[in-house]
Amino acid sequence: MHAEAVESSLRAAAEELGSEPGRLSGKVRIATPDGFGAFVLSPGLGTLRESHPGLAIEIVTATRLNLLATKEFDVGISLAKPTIRGVETTELASYPLGLYAAPRYLESSANITSIDDLQGHSVIGYVDSLLDIPALRFLDTSLPGFQPAIQTNNITGQWMATVAGLGVAVLPLFVGEADDRIVRILPDEVQIRRKYWLAVPRELQRLARTRAVQNALVELAASHPYLDSFLVGS
Repeated sequence: MHAEAVESSLRAAAEELGSEPGRLSGKVRIATPDGFGAFVLSPGLGTLRESHPGLAIEIVTATRLNLLATKEFDVGISLAKPTIRGVETTELASYPLGLYAAPRYLESSANITSIDDLQGHSVIGYVDSLLDIPALRFLDTSLPGFQPAIQTNNITGQWMATVAGLGVAVLPLFVGEADDRIVRILPDEVQIRRKYWLAVPRELQRLARTRAVQNALVELAASHPYLDSFLVGS
């Protein structure tokens, strides 16, 4: 802990010496799950960019439990509470998910009146052998042993397959409700909620640019219509 505190102080001092007064510069790498990175973070960077145009933002996405394990990030978002050493974590926001399909798929397929009806439908999901995040195993409880007809390793692929009318998928509401090419089905029966965690290596917490990005993420979560924030910007 003492070594981390010393390193943090040195980094903060170097940042002050290398930046113009009142102006943040440098690079901040954000590691995040695919869905948050593509559909929430990337389109929500406007305010941060306007406030700190000198910051270079790197967004690294993946849907793997070990996304943050190497600590090669400045600010991290995770679907499970990180347990790696030297990282401070807080709950960022929860978000709802639901079942979605394209109207043309529904019109040409058997009626879906309950979750059990999915047994006879083309379901789109994650590649099971590559999925090591328990929070993303949506079908395991409702349809144990069920194998999706189409599997991809990221939410963007599932979304586009759903838009193309290839089947039914579980999607975050921040994806499904923003796209009028697909509709939500069984909204009363299928109500899923998951959580995002915010993580920052301890030695980077005092850096102004890291704090600026943290605050921007908190504010983004608080203002997003389909995220329920746990935090208040500071």
